[in-house]
Amino acid sequence: MLDGLLVVYKPAGPSSYDVIRRLKKVLGRDIRIGHCGTLDPAAEGILLVLLGKATRRQSELMNLVKTYRVTIRLGQRTSTGDRQGQVIEELPVGDLSVGDVEKVLNRFIGEISQVPPMYSAVHYGGRRLYELARKDIIVERAARKVKIYSLQLVNLTLPRLVLRVKCSAGTYMRALAEDIARACGTVGMVEELVREKVGDFDRSISLDYSDIESTLRKEDLSQKILVAYA
Repeated sequence: MLDGLLVVYKPAGPSSYDVIRRLKKVLGRDIRIGHCGTLDPAAEGILLVLLGKATRRQSELMNLVKTYRVTIRLGQRTSTGDRQGQVIEELPVGDLSVGDVEKVLNRFIGEISQVPPMYSAVHYGGRRLYELARKDIIVERAARKVKIYSLQLVNLTLPRLVLRVKCSAGTYMRALAEDIARACGTVGMVEELVREKVGDFDRSISLDYSDIESTLRKEDLSQKILVAYA
C-alpha cells in the first residue's frame, strides 16, 4: 500500500480531479487518493495529493495557509470572475499610482468577509454552485470570514495589478480580485492565478503534472512520496 503525500504542480487547463485521474491510471483504481483544496482549471500551481492512509489527514492539510500570485485585469468583470467567462461589465480605470493601490490593499489585510463566487465548488442544497451557475441559476450566498495575512503589490502596469497574497484556506481569489477592483473605483477579474505555496510546500519539491506517468514508471515511487504524512 502506498501511503503519504505527493506535491503536484498543476498547469492551467486540467482540473484538480484530472490530477487524481492521472495518478489512478498509474497507481491503480483501488488506491485511495484525495487532494487538499481545489485549484481552478484556469489556475496553475501547487496541489497536495494524499495517498492511502494519508487521506485521513485531509482536513488538517486543507487548512494550511496558501500563497498565490494573482494578476488582476481592471476595467472588466466577467461572468466567472476570471478570463474563462464572458465580459458582463466594463468601467474605466483611473490613473492609479502605487500609493493609491497600496492604500486599498491595506484595507484587505486581516479578517474579511467574502461571498463565494457562483462558479465555485461550494455546496448549496446538495449541489455545487457551479452546477447551478452553468444553468444560469443565481442564488444568495452567505458571506464567509477569511483571513488575509499579507498583500504585496508585485507590479502595477495599468490596467493590470500583480499581487502576492498569503491567505487562509477557503479564500477565493476571484472574489478578492473583484472586491479590490471595486475599492479602486472600477471592476476587475482574475487574468492569471498561480498557487505558489501551500504551507511550506512549493514547486521545488513538486512533481509536474505532465511528468506523472513517466516519472512514476521510471523511478522508485518512494522517492516522491513524503511518508511523514502517512
